[in-house]
Amino acid sequence: MNKINVNFRLIKEYLKQNKLTIKEFCKMCDIKYYNYRQLMCGDGNIGAEVLYKICFVTKLYLKDLIKY
Repeated sequence: MNKINVNFRLIKEYLKQNKLTIKEFCKMCDIKYYNYRQLMCGDGNIGAEVLYKICFVTKLYLKDLIKY
């Protein structure tokens, strides 16, 4: 399985613009803090559901969130 490379910059910009903490962001996205840390550490074992929830809250397209 290929690892997913996520554009962290977009997520960090969203947090900064909306003045959110990581825990508040996780609560908004309905994801666990553990999943967020896995995503930021570059672990490839992230479920698609986590990515879709982040895209839904941030109003980003999945193609923009994932780096190829």
